[in-house]
Amino acid sequence: MMANVAWSWAAHLVFVISGFVMPHMLDRNLGQDLLGIWDLCWSLVSYLSLAGLGTGASVNRYVARYRAAGDVDSLCRAVSSVVALQVLVCVFVVLATLGIVFALPMLVNDRVGVHLEETRWVVLFLGLSLAVQKGLEAYRGVISGCHRWDLHNGIQAGSHAVSVVAMLTSLLMGGGVVSMAIIYFIGTSLGEMARVVAVAYVCPELKVRWHFVGWDYGRKLALFGGKIFLLGTPPLVLYQTVNIYVASALGPAMLAVLSRPLGLVRHAETLLAKFSNMFSPMAGSIQGSDERAQQRELLYYGARWGVAVAMPASIGLAVLGDSLIELWMGADYVHPGLMALLAIGMFPQIAHASAVQILVGMNLHGRAAIFSMVWVGLALLVGVVIFSYVGWSLNGAALLLVAAMAPSYGIFLPGYLCHLLGVSFSSYFRRVLVLPLVTGAALTVALMAVRLWFAGRPLMTVLVGTLVGCGLTAAIYWRYLLTPGLRARVLGLLGRRGGKTDQEAV
Repeated sequence: MMANVAWSWAAHLVFVISGFVMPHMLDRNLGQDLLGIWDLCWSLVSYLSLAGLGTGASVNRYVARYRAAGDVDSLCRAVSSVVALQVLVCVFVVLATLGIVFALPMLVNDRVGVHLEETRWVVLFLGLSLAVQKGLEAYRGVISGCHRWDLHNGIQAGSHAVSVVAMLTSLLMGGGVVSMAIIYFIGTSLGEMARVVAVAYVCPELKVRWHFVGWDYGRKLALFGGKIFLLGTPPLVLYQTVNIYVASALGPAMLAVLSRPLGLVRHAETLLAKFSNMFSPMAGSIQGSDERAQQRELLYYGARWGVAVAMPASIGLAVLGDSLIELWMGADYVHPGLMALLAIGMFPQIAHASAVQILVGMNLHGRAAIFSMVWVGLALLVGVVIFSYVGWSLNGAALLLVAAMAPSYGIFLPGYLCHLLGVSFSSYFRRVLVLPLVTGAALTVALMAVRLWFAGRPLMTVLVGTLVGCGLTAAIYWRYLLTPGLRARVLGLLGRRGGKTDQEAV
């Protein structure tokens, strides 16, 4: 598992680097308005990802379960049935993309101004990219269900890196957002085809054939995927709807300002997701008389590391985030209080992502998904009504995101899982929360001191703050979080890299 996490995080570095480079280059070469339009186009297209109804995402659980049981026939029937459904989803996404392209003037009013035609072309090619992803989504589930996250993330990072290099080259040669969208479509298509080839390597027993397609398997995975759909829909609808309202009320340039700190928080969320996503197939493959005991230990393990990693990341962004954005994009992209509100407010849901994935792996996420959808839907409705009356602001939009997401995904869902597994709050607090909270308090004091000492010097603030934060967190976690066995393994790896150990020398 730790090897898979290492591969996942290493691969995500490509996305982190491109997430810093691409907006900066877009802003410098095309301006803040077109950067905001690029963000807006992504928000419009992202709605179409709901068309899959979670069916493609359900594959990895059943691949892990059927392979663990040695049931090759069910494996082939399940995956073939999902592939058939995803082909229909692909066609729907293409048609829906064309509908958005023609309806764009009504959707964005006059906010895009002279860039309407460019916006239409960008939406078209981003939509086609999503259609390709949805059509071949089952193959992602097969690779992850085989626990080959190294291969899954390697393909994703490699195809994205090629696309980013090509898009940067296009920008430097005078290209615009349309050429970037075309390049992204080509890169996405090549990456998804690479997954199809990789499946033949990691799961040679799998045969995807039309005669394996069956209603029973399709219905089973569709029902399971439907619950994933209900669980994943509220965040997507919330984020994209708020983005569109901000762009419509304040303009694409202000959306670009909101998107930068939100992007940093989403990078932290993705890093934890790379870790937590592995818990769904693991929880789904747990079998035996001590199933509940194993699931409880899995919860403790995932939550302990999730909170431990999320705490310093959230505090670091809250305290140092404004300096990082000023250094990265310029002072025009710094909005007082926005970064801290998003970083601290989103901490609960980021930290407890593993609990959500364990619920999915246990196939007990239906009620939790319904609650989350109702809560986020009501929060979004109330927020839109209030801000349409008093006026939208960036901090108001951030507050709406936090109020909708944190109580549901950061408090209710992990609490619901603890209830199902018979885990008391005192036990959860002692084994999961105490150490990160103490570390967070010490880290906050240290980083605030750095920020005050280097006030007005963003480069030194970020550099010194990062060194102090990483050093302090590493020292505390090394002593109190890592078990003696893990510390011995780390020292052993360092010893082998640094030279022969004393025993080897003898």
